[in-house]
This record gives sequence, structure tokens and C-alpha cells, in this order.
Amino acid sequence: MLFFNFVLFLTLIFVIEQQVSRLKFYSCMSAIMRFKKGNKVEVLSKVEVPCGSWLSAEIICGNGHHYTVKYEGYQDDAGEAIVERVSRKDIRPCPPLPEFMENWSPGDVVEVFQNFSWKMATVLKVLGKNYILVRLLGSSLEFHVSKFDIRVRQSWQDDKWIIVGKVPSYFLLNIFFPA
Repeated sequence: MLFFNFVLFLTLIFVIEQQVSRLKFYSCMSAIMRFKKGNKVEVLSKVEVPCGSWLSAEIICGNGHHYTVKYEGYQDDAGEAIVERVSRKDIRPCPPLPEFMENWSPGDVVEVFQNFSWKMATVLKVLGKNYILVRLLGSSLEFHVSKFDIRVRQSWQDDKWIIVGKVPSYFLLNIFFPA
């Protein structure tokens, strides 16, 4: 079982790296999106989980290549909002609110809101009408999440949002390890 989880983890990392490469290619082709002071954005962080998480932030200032952002929900030891300078490539606009979905299934790859950031996770089990058991990708951490703290994965490409959709984990395995 441990070997299977390791293979699944490597497969998912490979898929994520392919998506990131594709996003970098598209971002080079499209016009550079510039953010203005006060824009609400999401910032990619690779601190908590290996595949990254998206933190809500507000643009304080920037020059088009780097921006100073203030994170929402995060504070330092003195209770002050955390401010950081980040690269434009790690910033995206906040995605639109998705239509509320109730048909999650075990194996779906989704984003869940935990510790003030959106993280990729796999649905393990639907627990009644209001909760879902998930496991963070690249982690053994499992926890319950409210149906209000789960969203479909979306990607910012060519200055528009693309729904990545419900991607069952068994589908990813079949791509790389066909029967």
C-alpha cells in the first residue's frame, strides 16, 4: 500500500509539473497581466504542502515583475498582517466563485480551504450532506471539510479561468500505467 501511495504521489507531481510548464508557456505568449494597488489576488506558496497552496492577498504595490502583497488571515507574532514581496509568476487573480457542487465522488481531485489557503486534495469519502473526508496531495493528512470549503480546481490561462474539473485519481493512474 505504501508503494501504491508513493507511485500515486509521483504521478500527481508529474501531472502538476506538466501543468505548470504549460502555464509558463501560455504566460509567455499572452500579454503580461498587471495588478494594481488594492487588487485581491491569490499567491502560490510551497511552504505548507509539496504541490503548493494558494493564499488570499491584496496588492500593496508593484512594478509588473514583483509585487508587495499583504496576506489575508495571516499575522506575525506581533499581530501585524504579513507583507511579502513576490514574483508576478506566483500571483493570479482570485478565481470566480464556482457554482456550488454537491456531486463529489471518492477519487475527485479538488481544492480545499484549510489554514487560510486553498490546497489540492483527493476526496476519500462523502460524509452525509455537509462534510467530505479528504487527503491533501503529497501528504498522509486526512481531515473532514465542509462542503462550503471545497471547490473545483481552476487554472488561470490566457487571461481567463479554465475549470480543470473533477479529475478522478484512478484516471491519472490509467494515463501513466494502463492495464
